[in-house]
Amino acid sequence: MLKQPIFYNNLKTLKDISKDTQNNEDMTESSIKAVYFDDVMKDYTKPLHLVKKLRSVDALYDNENELFFIEFKNGRLNKGKIYEVIQKIYDTILVYGDITSKTL
Repeated sequence: MLKQPIFYNNLKTLKDISKDTQNNEDMTESSIKAVYFDDVMKDYTKPLHLVKKLRSVDALYDNENELFFIEFKNGRLNKGKIYEVIQKIYDTILVYGDITSKTL
């Protein structure tokens, strides 16, 4: 269970998290609550005054037994987009580990 305030203060529905503002559409209609990790990353990095912005996946979903890191993409993934998603996963896992004091 995600008990840290930074997580439960950033809960949204998957529908809200999946909003594609460029195409003005939702990628899912799900009302399941998940952690909006983009806002977690903003909250986490704000006091650090980092030169390089960290990237994050869109959502973190906890079903009590497993954690799911979710990235919504509308369209096809080319090599550049795949590399971008890998970077997002990397940064997200590092920040998640620091927040929860969990290591790989």
